Amino acid sequence: MLALQLCAGRNNYLRAAAYRKLYDRYAEGPRKGEYVNLNFQNLVDPSAIDRRLREALLAAAIDVEHFAKVRLLARCQAEGGTATGNVQFLAHFDSGIASR
Repeated sequence: MLALQLCAGRNNYLRAAAYRKLYDRYAEGPRKGEYVNLNFQNLVDPSAIDRRLREALLAAAIDVEHFAKVRLLARCQAEGGTATGNVQFLAHFDSGIASR
């Protein structure tokens, strides 16, 4: 039942199936080429961990972006707070980022 639910979305299946590469295959015999001791649940667990990690990293990246913007705006105000001064400061800041 879980396999059917997961496979309903193509991306979900592909994401889970990517973890099959972590398992060994039989090198010889009638099961040659098949994965050793692999069942679908073994693929679902790492995929779920991957999804939770992605969500946590995305939340952290959004927080970093927010605080960077707050510091940048505070720096603009500290540099004089005029529209012309802010535009010049941001252009200088942007050119520094572009050169990296």
